Amino acid sequence: MAPAVAPGTRSCIGLPQATCEQAFQEADASARARGTVVLGIAVRCSAICTDASGEAERSVTYGDGISEQNSFGWQQAAPAPVGQPVGPKPSLVVAPTCVGLGAETCTSQAMDAVDSLDVDPGLVVSIVVRCVPGPCTSTTGDGETLITLDDGQVTNVGWSYRGGP
Repeated sequence: MAPAVAPGTRSCIGLPQATCEQAFQEADASARARGTVVLGIAVRCSAICTDASGEAERSVTYGDGISEQNSFGWQQAAPAPVGQPVGPKPSLVVAPTCVGLGAETCTSQAMDAVDSLDVDPGLVVSIVVRCVPGPCTSTTGDGETLITLDDGQVTNVGWSYRGGP
């Protein structure tokens, strides 16, 4: 049998305030469901208790003469990472040769060109990305990407961008 909590006691030691209030509300709801009231309740932390996690013991004395003691715990899930890629970052089998444009724009155009081909990216032996006729800036440009496959076949993919690559 659980030890009785003195009538009028409503104590909570070592727990975050929100967790204390929840423990009190749950005891009150349990009492109402049984047609009685909480005469006394004592809740105390039994492990490290923070807003994120913890373990506690609760002792309750009800108006119907029943005393209960139980333990409970809580743990919040970690937030999901924000802005993190779901899978591996896409990459090229070979580094592109860039002519007349920045490395970031060059790599983006090379990846787009390889993706547009219906070939295994492992067959690509060289990629040349060039601004034609020029100049290319970070916000505007016209050009072509020459992709050479291991069988010697060369594919020319034209491109243009305005307002960003």
